[in-house]
Amino acid sequence: MRYLALFASLCAALFVLSSTARATDVVRSWAQTYQGTAYGEGPLMFTVDSKGSVYIASDLYFSLNENFWIIRKLNSLGQLQWTQSFFASGAPQGMAVDLNGNLFLTSYEIEQSSSSDAALTVKFLSNGNLDWIVQYPNGDGQAVHTDSLGNCYVGGTYLNNGVYEGLLLEYSPNGEILNQVQRNDINTGSVFFCPNGSLVINGNQLGNVSPLYEVLTSAGNLVYTSFASNSSTDQYQFRLTCDSSSNVYFADQDSTSTGSSFMVFCYNAAGQYLWNSISYPGLVQQISASDSNHAYVLVNTGPSMFADEGFGAGGKRLMNVQSQGGLIAADGTKGLISASENITSYMFSEVNESLQTLWTQTSSSVEPEGILQLSVINSTVYCLNQTVQGGFFATNFVKYVQGVGATSVTPSKSSIQGGQSVNLTVQLNDVAPAGGLAVYWLSNSSALGLPTSVITAAGKSVLTITALTQPVDIATPVTITAEVNGGDRTTTVTLMPAVLSAVTFPGGASASVVGGKTITGTIQLSGPTALLPHAVTLSSNSAKATVPTSVSVLPGALTATFVVNTTTVTANTPVVITATLAGVKVTANLTVAP
Repeated sequence: MRYLALFASLCAALFVLSSTARATDVVRSWAQTYQGTAYGEGPLMFTVDSKGSVYIASDLYFSLNENFWIIRKLNSLGQLQWTQSFFASGAPQGMAVDLNGNLFLTSYEIEQSSSSDAALTVKFLSNGNLDWIVQYPNGDGQAVHTDSLGNCYVGGTYLNNGVYEGLLLEYSPNGEILNQVQRNDINTGSVFFCPNGSLVINGNQLGNVSPLYEVLTSAGNLVYTSFASNSSTDQYQFRLTCDSSSNVYFADQDSTSTGSSFMVFCYNAAGQYLWNSISYPGLVQQISASDSNHAYVLVNTGPSMFADEGFGAGGKRLMNVQSQGGLIAADGTKGLISASENITSYMFSEVNESLQTLWTQTSSSVEPEGILQLSVINSTVYCLNQTVQGGFFATNFVKYVQGVGATSVTPSKSSIQGGQSVNLTVQLNDVAPAGGLAVYWLSNSSALGLPTSVITAAGKSVLTITALTQPVDIATPVTITAEVNGGDRTTTVTLMPAVLSAVTFPGGASASVVGGKTITGTIQLSGPTALLPHAVTLSSNSAKATVPTSVSVLPGALTATFVVNTTTVTANTPVVITATLAGVKVTANLTVAP
């Protein structure tokens, strides 16, 4: 009986293990830290284009009276493409990129003539060059959106008799104002755009402090409004977001002297009510959603206490777990990603609806000083942080890729002669799925040829390819990048020039020539030269056999010849001919005979 009980326990344990979902594979794709001046910089926001390039806006600590923007574009591998700077009165508050890679930013600028604010919109071309600057009087740009035609939409506020009304501007690709809408029925606090171009204005009703939000089409037409009425005992406030389908969610916070509670509401893009949750205790810090069945809130439940709450269709409560605070981002149907910090590191994790932790990652190579923005796009995690370098703030950005990814790429040799081949091995963090997995290749030099992509066979976790190289004239380090699922790993192989290998004469070791006649010698390299001739120095240890000072091995050649002139001798005279190239010396023996 004791053995049967032990066997039953073992089977139960195996069942639990097999029924538990395996943790998601996550690889840190890349991380970059920037500090534009010796006095540091303050990171502000980022956006990502359709190719996975990242645009980061920061504010340099340069002037007390002006903001010095610094904008960087990084490609999907985290490599810096360009850096641009801009002076303005205010810091960037909104940014977006169109289908052609043109970048738009909005903020405010103090007009010199009136000392009042103007909504500032700036367009940078895809190559980083400044295209145009437009100011709209008495405005403040807070959010920006682009459409498929390259038009730009700016949402913000318009100051009218001391009231910050809602503002929507439309600019052509050339910076011409196509449409302007001012909403005089709402005192605006914040705005954001949904993916379909609709503008959500969050504020309060004019004449009181009761919360009100409006949804406008990109043309400025009102879609719908929602509001609550504050009373002497209840104070309401809205926290809003939208999902990829432009459904709008808001947390309706109810605060009283005895505590706080909230409800979550969901409306579709046309303003039709979909669902709401029941009331739960806590003060909402952030709300994030991915689709109408998955909305999450970060809730302050007490002094330095937080919880992540999740809601689905019909307002069903999906999740209630303790949290470290920080920021949250919905990850489609998979779960909720959270980012937090402690004294020494940033922490990232994902929890699904079954309250299983799918993965955790720690970024401890920087000194944490705040998490500013967290986004999840197609399960790729992007996070903008602030860190400290040398006692001053710096911009830190990190990207994580979920799924199978590369953990390393290793060459068979770290240094080879140009013209030879080298094997490159990629190690994955898991086996390739059914159908295989593409590994994309890139090098920073045409001297090392790589295929565009190679498929790792299904069920395999290692891929090895052979890279062909070209001859080089000088030592050339080549950076090789292997990209898998948007994450990359790099290695370096140094290509070396050919070296001097031999100097020979007809007859080999017993070569001889009759004094007074000539004999032709051959310089031999270990491989062909590249684009430049290689000058080989020559010398002889006897006046009975003279050689030219040097001989050149022409581009692309492995050998060169030279002539030895001799004089008559009365006895066999041994001669040593020496050839020298790049510090390497080789010799050949020659006999001058009578």
